[in-house]
Amino acid sequence: MSRAAMLAAFAVLVLIGAAALDWYSHVLAGMNSGGPVPLQSIAPRAPTATIAPRPTSLPPAVKQTSVPTSGPTVPASTATPAAAVPRQPKIISISLSSSVVTGGQIVTGTVRTTTDVVAVKARIAAYSSLLTKVGAGHFALSYRVPKLPFFLHRTYTIEVTASNARGESDSSSLPITVR
Repeated sequence: MSRAAMLAAFAVLVLIGAAALDWYSHVLAGMNSGGPVPLQSIAPRAPTATIAPRPTSLPPAVKQTSVPTSGPTVPASTATPAAAVPRQPKIISISLSSSVVTGGQIVTGTVRTTTDVVAVKARIAAYSSLLTKVGAGHFALSYRVPKLPFFLHRTYTIEVTASNARGESDSSSLPITVR
């Protein structure tokens, strides 16, 4: 086989690979449809830190005292108000309609979070999607599983990330098997 024929064959293989990847990305882009119908609940991973609760009342009044100095009297504070502890976002639960799916099936999921969460993103491999905010601390997503070639049938990890307005986040993951 000549060098030119080998280069032509390699170019055809590269074009076929690019076309397959383009098709696969279009299939993934069309996965959002339907409404959430959670069937199976999956608990999120254990929290990594303990969060102090927000104070429910105002701090006590600051007591003013005079401190003798060589010049005029200067008021000094003997008590410091307690600083408000910001609330960290937290994933409370994740529901997925099915953990084993096939091509063409509609899969739905819901995520419950603390009320300060403003966005939830689900990611599988290189594909990610924002969930729709249904209410305070309630997010949902629905998509049709693409018909994938047999060599892509396996178990994937769905990484769910909840973020608040300050950019802080909490993550949890769960498996999903494509058959």
